Amino acid sequence: MTGGFNKRVPINTVRIHQHPQVLEIFTRHNWMGYFEKIRGYDDEVAQDFSLSLIPLTRVHATVVVIGLSIELTSGFISRITNFP
Repeated sequence: MTGGFNKRVPINTVRIHQHPQVLEIFTRHNWMGYFEKIRGYDDEVAQDFSLSLIPLTRVHATVVVIGLSIELTSGFISRITNFP
């Protein structure tokens, strides 16, 4: 802890690989590709993203982050995360 704030740590797949049963579960559900794409994050961008998220329906939303407008659908999420 630094200055009273929690320091976040990016996903580290090394720990997952140390536990074959956990690795098998994440692999079976197509999560490993997603975990391995994560290299870190920016708290300010994450906050801007969550504040500008506009749900249109249960499976469709839009968001504008740093001037970039993104249409979020299950198909879009599937393409960028490897989720089915």
